[in-house]
Amino acid sequence: MTADTLTLTGTGSTTLLTYSAGLAGLEGTSWTATGINNGAGGVENTALTEHVTASFGPDGAFRGFGGCNDLSGTYATTGANEIRLTGLTGTRTSCTADVDTLENAYVAALGRTTKYEISGDTLTLRDADGAIQATYRLAG
Repeated sequence: MTADTLTLTGTGSTTLLTYSAGLAGLEGTSWTATGINNGAGGVENTALTEHVTASFGPDGAFRGFGGCNDLSGTYATTGANEIRLTGLTGTRTSCTADVDTLENAYVAALGRTTKYEISGDTLTLRDADGAIQATYRLAG
């Protein structure tokens, strides 16, 4: 056993199972989107979605990429996996219509987010009613 890993061994020191501790929170993590709420009741994953990102800095800084524009703002977590994203702004690069649609849906989804769940290398952002706003996989 080490500080963050438990290894179970069998006869002859054969490794049977290695368990590593999971993430304790969002701070210092970066994610790649796997789905974004389209604002019409569904979470969509298109070829463009894989370019969308979210990063949660140790200083409460949120950074992301919406597919064409860089996004920034702040985040704060409290209580039982509650999150608040505030002051979201983005660069103003002109994008194609499909990327604009995705980016607008993403920014709207982030604005509705009030809760987060981390399970292994998956992050899910939800609104106050529990509807999924965005899903991600751990980057890197």
